[in-house]
Amino acid sequence: MNSGQRASGLAVEAAGATAPARLPELRFSTSDLPAPRQFEAWRERLSAWMEVLPVDDPRTGFVAEQRSWHLGPLAVTWSSSRNGSLNRREAARARRDQLDHWVITFMRQGEFRCRLGDDSVTLDQHNLALYGMQHSNHADRGAAEWLMVFVARDALPEIAPSFDALLGRTLDTALGGLLRGYLDGLTRQLPRMTRAEAPRATEATLAVLRAAVTGSAEHCAAARPQLQTVMRSRVTALIRQNIGSARLDPTRLCRMAGVSRSQLYRIFEPEGGVAHAIQRERLRAIRRALADPAERRSIGRIAEGCGMPDPSSFSRAFRQEFGMTPGEFRDVARSAGGSVLPDSLISGQPRPLDAMFRHLRG
Repeated sequence: MNSGQRASGLAVEAAGATAPARLPELRFSTSDLPAPRQFEAWRERLSAWMEVLPVDDPRTGFVAEQRSWHLGPLAVTWSSSRNGSLNRREAARARRDQLDHWVITFMRQGEFRCRLGDDSVTLDQHNLALYGMQHSNHADRGAAEWLMVFVARDALPEIAPSFDALLGRTLDTALGGLLRGYLDGLTRQLPRMTRAEAPRATEATLAVLRAAVTGSAEHCAAARPQLQTVMRSRVTALIRQNIGSARLDPTRLCRMAGVSRSQLYRIFEPEGGVAHAIQRERLRAIRRALADPAERRSIGRIAEGCGMPDPSSFSRAFRQEFGMTPGEFRDVARSAGGSVLPDSLISGQPRPLDAMFRHLRG
């Protein structure tokens, strides 16, 4: 086969290649509807399992959207609304439709005031709540963004007593915080998840649920990789929030993250240790600033602002990490208009999600 034939064959092969199939996603939005019809569309969307009542005149508009995904025995849902509403699931309806699922819900923005059965809770950005669809549920909220995970009871029969004992309450524990972080991260990945990846994501999610709900050593051990990933993300976020503090060290991080020193060291061991992780985040923050054409501070002032006040040690560390001095990097970045900064070093904004409820009958 000559070079022309090989090139032609490669072209045919490339043309016939297909991208991995994405996990199906259900989307719904009222934004494209006339304002007087928006609330009724939203009410109809949720009518399969709850009644939605307006807080304000529904004729003035009701902008809301949902995105959702089905992961085997789980449904993950993101919802957002610019308007307040009253959501009601009465006991009679719960008995009638017989949806035997647990629900985990928490807020990204805004606040919910909920009555779950006989208990009242307030949901905000710092907690999550557990309830069952076999019980009544009343929620009053304003403009908000929230996540819900529906779990088929049959998927986790071994932890049913532990889960049922928590229904109608907020899970204000360290493991509850890790569960929230894990589920929040999961929803950010679902828009790009493939069908082939979905079973592994389902298995990992069930493992984290078992650990968070029961707190047992056995379930925590089974979910350790997922929990450590969540904790590493949380600590990394704390490092970035306190990047300019020269006093940022493992002791202070343990105090802020609520973990022991041994836990912290174990979490960052694959990345060369906690001190190395702090230095790496500082160097990346400096690199982003140096690549910004609008940044007018001197290199020394930038480094000092990112917690690296010693010029010689900073310059040496920068060169070891990126293969050139800070001055060389700034010159290259400016000549390229800042385009040398990799996207992987820029924290992206969270992508919104949608909702799915009707599959719960399946």
